[in-house]
Amino acid sequence: MVTSQAVQEVIFNFTQRVFIGEKNKGKLNMSKERGLFDFLSGGELTQIQAHQMSINHQKLLYELLTQYILFLSMNPELPFPEDFLDESDETKLGKQLLQYVCEYRWPFPQQLKKRRS
Repeated sequence: MVTSQAVQEVIFNFTQRVFIGEKNKGKLNMSKERGLFDFLSGGELTQIQAHQMSINHQKLLYELLTQYILFLSMNPELPFPEDFLDESDETKLGKQLLQYVCEYRWPFPQQLKKRRS
C-alpha cells in the first residue's frame, strides 16, 4: 500500500521543481477553476505543461497542490493503491494521482473563500 507521505512527497517535489522562484502574487481568479480541472482530468501533467499554463491557471494549480501537500501531511492514515504513483515523480503527476485530485478537488475550500476577499 502507498502511504500519504509518499503521495505528499511526490506532489511536494513536483511543486518545488515547477514553482521554485516563482512569485504567484495577486488574487486567485476562481472563474478559471473548471478549466484547470478539465485540463488535469486529461491525463498526466509534466513540468513543461505546468510552465506553459496561463498565469492564473498556474496560481490555481499552485494553490491546489499546496492544499494537497498540507491535507496529506495531516492525514497520514489515508490508504492508496499499490500502483497509485506508478506514473508520478518529481517531473510529472500521473493519471491516477490527477484523477484523485479531480475527484476530490479542493481539500480546504474554506481557505479559498478567505483568499477571494
